[in-house]
Amino acid sequence: MFDKYELGGGNHHHTHNKTVTEKRAPTDDSLKLLREMEKAARDSILYQIHLDDNDLKAVWTTFNAPAMMSRNQHAVCQVKLNGKEHSVEVVINTRDLQFRTNASKYVSDLFRETVSKIITNEILKTVFESPELAKALREIKR
Repeated sequence: MFDKYELGGGNHHHTHNKTVTEKRAPTDDSLKLLREMEKAARDSILYQIHLDDNDLKAVWTTFNAPAMMSRNQHAVCQVKLNGKEHSVEVVINTRDLQFRTNASKYVSDLFRETVSKIITNEILKTVFESPELAKALREIKR
């Protein structure tokens, strides 16, 4: 039915034949090969790092430096991650703030960068101190 089509207009008719190929569902052999490849891929995994079950609270406090000390502002970033408290002091150069068109974005970027460092250091410290990773690394050296 759809193996040919006709072009025509007026008194002229042209017939063109088209080969239609049938697409078949996967066979049992191809599914078996797919399962073997998936199993080989899973077996080749040396180590996985999962980051889950984390509780995070953070506070960013900005204040002026004591009079006559400096022209900078200071900020303290306090983060509570999985019950452990971290505190980092950040110095904000007021000249940087004056020359920026969007000072709040600059401060929010500092906050995000500081919190990201704390989270990364704390979480990855536990990952890289894990006995599973040490075992996987020993096996790689062989």
